[in-house]
Amino acid sequence: MPTFKIDLHIHSVLSPCSDLMMSPSRILDRASEVGLDIIAISDHNMAENGKALAELKLRNFSAPECFFGMELQTEEEVHLLCLFEAIDTAMIMQEEIYPLLISQPNNPDLFGYQIVVDEFDEIIRHEEKLLISSVMLRINDVFKKVTDLEGIVIPSHIDRESFSIISQLGFIPADIPFPTVELSRNADINSFINDPSFSNLNLVTFSDSHRIEEIGTAWTEIELEDRSFACFKEAISMKSAKPFKIRRSVNGYTN
Repeated sequence: MPTFKIDLHIHSVLSPCSDLMMSPSRILDRASEVGLDIIAISDHNMAENGKALAELKLRNFSAPECFFGMELQTEEEVHLLCLFEAIDTAMIMQEEIYPLLISQPNNPDLFGYQIVVDEFDEIIRHEEKLLISSVMLRINDVFKKVTDLEGIVIPSHIDRESFSIISQLGFIPADIPFPTVELSRNADINSFINDPSFSNLNLVTFSDSHRIEEIGTAWTEIELEDRSFACFKEAISMKSAKPFKIRRSVNGYTN
C-alpha cells in the first residue's frame, strides 16, 4: 500500500495572519515542489479560497490531491480543523457559520488583509468581517454540523497554550468522538505518544503554514489505498490501527 505525505493545515491570503504571498496557486506550486501528496487550505472560519484551489487542481491532474475546509474558532475559543471532500460542501459550511461570526470589522492595518482571490491570483474581494474571532457555536455543535455534511473534525494544535481544546477546556471531551487530534509542528511528539491518556487517539502534525517557506516543514505520512477523501476518512476512524507517522524537516533534514 502506498504512503502519502499530507498537510491539511495551510493558511492562504484569506487568513489575516497569513503572508500576502500565500495565494492558492503559490501554495499548490510549493506543495508540489516539496513532495506533498494531499493538502488543504484551512483558513480561519472561511473556505472561499478553496474555490481557486479546486480550479487549479482541475487544470493540473499531477498536482497534489486537494481537500477543502477551514480552521473554525468555536464559542469556547477552540480551533478545529473542519475538512470536506468537495469545495461545494465546504462552502455550505461557510454559509451556515458566517452569520454566526462575531460582528467585528477587520482592521487590515492591525490584523492584516483578508483577501479572496481567483486561480490567477487576481483579487476578487476583501472580506470585511474579522475572521480571527469566534463563531457562536459550541464544540459539539460544530462537530455535528461537520459530520452531518460527511466531513471530518480534527482539534487543532492541542499542545498550544491558546486556542486549543486542552488550553481552553483542560481536557478532550469524552462525549465527542474525536479519533484524531493535531499536534503543532513544534510539539514534543514523544511526550504525547508515551502519554496513556492519548493512547486511544491518532496523532497528526501539519505545517500550519502562514508563509510559503513553512509549507513542507511538517507533515504526516499515512498508508492509503489511494489519495481519496474516503480513504483518508476511513483511516482516521480506526483508532487502534495508528496509521499515521509524524514527520518534520529541520534545516533540510527529515526526522
